[in-house]
Amino acid sequence: MGTIQGMKSALDADIDVQTVRFPLLMRPDYQKSTTDVAAKFGIPRLVFHGTSFFALSAAECVRVNEPYKKVASDSEPFVVPNLPDAITMTREQLPDFMRQEIKSPFTELLKACKDSELKSYGVIANSFYELEAAYADFYTQVLGSRAWHIGPVSLCNKGIEDKARKMLRKGLIIRGWAPQVLILDHQAIGGFVTHCGWNSTLEGIAVGKPMVTWPLFAEQFYNEKLVTQVLKIGVAVGATTWDRVHANDVKSEAIGRSITRIMAGDEAEEIRNRARNLGELAKRAVEEGGSSYSHFNDFIQQLIKLRP
Repeated sequence: MGTIQGMKSALDADIDVQTVRFPLLMRPDYQKSTTDVAAKFGIPRLVFHGTSFFALSAAECVRVNEPYKKVASDSEPFVVPNLPDAITMTREQLPDFMRQEIKSPFTELLKACKDSELKSYGVIANSFYELEAAYADFYTQVLGSRAWHIGPVSLCNKGIEDKARKMLRKGLIIRGWAPQVLILDHQAIGGFVTHCGWNSTLEGIAVGKPMVTWPLFAEQFYNEKLVTQVLKIGVAVGATTWDRVHANDVKSEAIGRSITRIMAGDEAEEIRNRARNLGELAKRAVEEGGSSYSHFNDFIQQLIKLRP
């Protein structure tokens, strides 16, 4: 918290509104310190969300309606209210500070970030309309947030695509930090075991790979529901508990069964076909005339109109 306040003070001290005119101020979703700075200088402030419209919508419905308080145990399923689909979760899949009603500096930060988001001009999301149309509409029309989808941003790096094409008939040796996008796009990769962080999930979707989902914490259980219950391009490995420290105790047999389900048989073929189709839609979204391409242009036009 001290670091955040220090950053705000530094921004206040260093910016001279008489000599610098910023067209906008964009912040990541956990950086609330820009709220007062943007208001002081009359700068439109945008929030970048590194997650899905589905997760944003589901998390807000859980936060507002508190359905987890209406079940008898941590393992009893409940339906997230008001969403376009009947999404089931359990209390143990929610953050510990929510299900235990913990108040701490971190929860105060989360509340402040949410309040800051509500005061922002709008939200930018790394997603594409065809992936989660019902939830993009729900987020803007029902929850009332101005938003633009501009993803998958991983497809905007043409160098990755060129490298993948050169590797089609070669073995692949990775040194240093593994380039996940390049690896996922290789023809030898038949599926993706993922913790359901949104960047990884969307990168898998963008190259048309089916998934085995193994969420741990953050919004990963929400993303798992999108993959398995809505898009139906993946199989859950059986992780049950939100825990930022300890990974869920998942047996090797469960992992094996899940991998088999996305790799062999009629069910696997259906899953793989849906995944391939979404991969094609992702590529079209960022091409000229595509949904994300058009939304990004609309975003630019909105900013131009806001200029003094």
